[in-house]
Amino acid sequence: MAELCVAVIAQDEAARLPAALASVAWAGERLVLDGGSRDGTPELARRLGARVVERPFTDYGEQRNAALAAAERPWVLFLDADESVPPELAREIAGVLRAPGEAVGFEIPRRNHLGGRWLRHGGLYPDHQLRLMRRERARYAGRVHERAQVDGPVGRLAEPIEHRTYADRADLLRKVRRYAVLEGRERAARGESSWALLARVPWRFAQVLLLRAGWRDGADGWVHAGALTLYAWLVFRAARAARGDRAAGEAG
Repeated sequence: MAELCVAVIAQDEAARLPAALASVAWAGERLVLDGGSRDGTPELARRLGARVVERPFTDYGEQRNAALAAAERPWVLFLDADESVPPELAREIAGVLRAPGEAVGFEIPRRNHLGGRWLRHGGLYPDHQLRLMRRERARYAGRVHERAQVDGPVGRLAEPIEHRTYADRADLLRKVRRYAVLEGRERAARGESSWALLARVPWRFAQVLLLRAGWRDGADGWVHAGALTLYAWLVFRAARAARGDRAAGEAG
């Protein structure tokens, strides 16, 4: 697909990047935007045939916008290092790029896996993501849970991206802690109420496990609900800490 760039935002992803890049070997361009890896990710990406742009990490939205600016093809598909494109989705993408109509972006469903199991409930499927977009009509907004925005109509594909985001439960908890701290700081900077963030903690558990039927995924569904509840709690803690640090700085 000569008109398509597959862009991967990466940092210390040497273990998972090869599978992601191999799944899109058919793309006209494969671009890895590296945020400052220390595990040889840029060198590995080059050996695998990707073009590498190195940019110190600032926030997730800015990294993705930098990848959009660096891409050399009219269409960009964003893929994370822990994701892959199965052949069925590759064929569907080829079809819509031949005849996109008025659409300037396409949402793609995503199958999320915990370890080796696909979780179907708890809000994890179909989990549509706006990932395929015309480069010049798109941008990202948000520092942590960044979202794509396109200037024009958006279509929707049927075949999913495979997302193996957590190798195991320990990996899940590591990611929960990292992203929660970033989100908590962002919410504190926006002046959000700590009490409103605290109220999200029990609500998150009920939402995932009961309202979205996460219990139907068995023990892994409970793990997922517990992880997101912990996430909400850590966001509250990080926001309070950031607000306290800012108050101390102003007092000093």
